Amino acid sequence: MFSQLWQREVTLVKMEVFYYLFPLWLEVRFFISTVVMALAINAAEDKKIRVTRHFFLRDLTFMNITCIYLLVCMFIVKEINVFVSVGFLMIYFIFVIIVVIQSK
Repeated sequence: MFSQLWQREVTLVKMEVFYYLFPLWLEVRFFISTVVMALAINAAEDKKIRVTRHFFLRDLTFMNITCIYLLVCMFIVKEINVFVSVGFLMIYFIFVIIVVIQSK
């Protein structure tokens, strides 16, 4: 009886944390994008930035793949474990490999 109550409470806490963290995740995504853009504009010499369409789409695609993977993990797994972390590392390494190949 106690075990069932405890399990139900843990599940409720996990779902409550998810509903608080999901909007925060969206805000952080936009905040980081804004900060990176502001730093890039300030670093530019003539305050004009030319965006290479191919590289921009590559970066945007990987950011969206990572965000979709995070959402799937939040809805299905509902926790960050070793397998989810390995998935993020694999996405990152694939991104790095593609960047290195495209820079040659």
